[in-house]
Amino acid sequence: MAYWITTQIRFDRPVAGEILERFGENGVLKFQKVIPIPEELNYRISDDTIRTLLLMYHSENNKNRKKEIRETIDQLQLPQLVYAFTEEMRIKAEAGEKPAEAEKEIAEKCLSNYRKYHHVSRYDAREDLWGTEEEIKRGTFESTEDSFSFVTKYDIPMGIITYLSVLYSDVAFQINVKEDSGDSYRIVMIDGEEPL
Repeated sequence: MAYWITTQIRFDRPVAGEILERFGENGVLKFQKVIPIPEELNYRISDDTIRTLLLMYHSENNKNRKKEIRETIDQLQLPQLVYAFTEEMRIKAEAGEKPAEAEKEIAEKCLSNYRKYHHVSRYDAREDLWGTEEEIKRGTFESTEDSFSFVTKYDIPMGIITYLSVLYSDVAFQINVKEDSGDSYRIVMIDGEEPL
């Protein structure tokens, strides 16, 4: 798995300045301006939050509430942690253990966010909507009148690129990607799709 990904986007006409004027900040493309993530999702999920959700799940008797907790847990996209803690929390639930109030408050926030946004925190929302968990790595953004180049962590921001491609549907985006692992590939996108 690559850690840093370099993405270069070449536009077939000079729209970079227009995109930056609309979605940039201090001359850098900001994903949050392209696809805003609600501030309510801007918090971190800890191992204790996962344990609390699992404890709540195993303690719950109401089928609808249990289903909601399960769907929220599934949205966390952390199957290795869920798997690691499930049996421990099932045993604690059977023994009648209740979650700490502070942790239950965060777990309830997760449930509320899932109901409202179908996302639990900024990380699953960004991964789903942006295609990557974080903004552009500081100091890596470069632009010309017909190109952008930047570095992101783990993944290329396909959600952001697709959104911009649909918004600028008459512009061809040539996307060149180079991973720090040595892999590279190229995608052409017009109106959010790769042409046949």
